Amino acid sequence: MIYKPYSEMKIKNYTILQFKELPTSPYKRIKIEGRIYEIVPSYDMKNCIVINSNDSFLNKETEFIM
Repeated sequence: MIYKPYSEMKIKNYTILQFKELPTSPYKRIKIEGRIYEIVPSYDMKNCIVINSNDSFLNKETEFIM
């Protein structure tokens, strides 16, 4: 399945990416445009992940990796 964030929000040095759904397999990082980002722990945000970045990732193919 191809995952692409359809919404994002920036808070200081963090970007929150919202997806229609997240993979069911385990993951700790994401890869977008060849760069790997560690996922910052977050709670109570359905189908969202947080990364330490100020870049925009809207509609960019995202790979979830261990």
